Amino acid sequence: MSTHPLLAVENLVVSFPVPMGLTDIATLRRRRVRAVAGVDLIVNRGETLGLVGESGCGKSTLSRAIVGLVPTEAGRVRLDGRDREGMSAPDRRAWHRRVQMVFQEPHASLNPRMTIGQTLGEVFRVHRICPPAEIEARVGDLLEAVGLRRDFANRRPHGLSGGQCQRVGIARALAVEPDLIIADEAVSALDVSIQAQVLNLFMELQRARGVALLFVSHDLTVVRHLCQRVAVMYLGHVVEIGPADAVLHAPLHPYTAALVAAIPQPGKQSLADTALMGEPPSPLNPPSGCPFHPRCARAISICASAMPEPRRIAQTTVWCHHAEDTPALQPERII
Repeated sequence: MSTHPLLAVENLVVSFPVPMGLTDIATLRRRRVRAVAGVDLIVNRGETLGLVGESGCGKSTLSRAIVGLVPTEAGRVRLDGRDREGMSAPDRRAWHRRVQMVFQEPHASLNPRMTIGQTLGEVFRVHRICPPAEIEARVGDLLEAVGLRRDFANRRPHGLSGGQCQRVGIARALAVEPDLIIADEAVSALDVSIQAQVLNLFMELQRARGVALLFVSHDLTVVRHLCQRVAVMYLGHVVEIGPADAVLHAPLHPYTAALVAAIPQPGKQSLADTALMGEPPSPLNPPSGCPFHPRCARAISICASAMPEPRRIAQTTVWCHHAEDTPALQPERII
């Protein structure tokens, strides 16, 4: 057994060029927006790590960078201690078999011209997982594993519901027997009742197959139900990471506290010191110091001038200058 974590993301940076405006043309200066700003992240074998934050915080970009769908500017992505960069083509192909992704839009992630059987069978053919004569049976086994009948292999995506398409997406990810599945807002486009079915499927597959899951979501209630640990992102940075119970019941970062306090609950009233102020800053012009300080009701002078160093408090790591002073939520106000 390897002593390394399954997945280790080290100081990962992802940026994108911005179309040039009049000012940029005059100075011939091309600007870049930094979507992921030096993130460190670990996913252990068999665990589910939730990645949460507001829309635009960099969650999806980070998940796509881990898989290799967007290029990285700096940093490392390691699987079992092996860096993806510099690998030979066969090694890289084997690396990607071990890390699979389930996307947000179930219908959009499937080819409408192909039957479900053709879509899943293509995975077996491309990766040479089994002899051609066995593909049909393996496709049927996969469909049953995600709760669909074997005759779904003859259908096309337009004849399936959103939940059924998402099950096919999960089956496609499972076809190569991965060690890690990254689910990017995988239930956000589904009805609530279908969400529960897909979440239960993830948990059943994890118990049966031991696959690790990086679950990207903005829904803290779903994350609390599914995940053992939670990482909170803000403006391209991870600001808090720790056990789900600790992070979501007694958050140490003011941003996490604001997210938890915003969860709708009967009879709950938001506290003034946990309310989010204003809008997130533009990633084109990020604030100095702590990225959250312009919206933090408890910011002090050092927050505007210095980026917080990571601080370990119990089992949680938090990037905040005054994390110990963050008030814990009362029991009636937790998820």
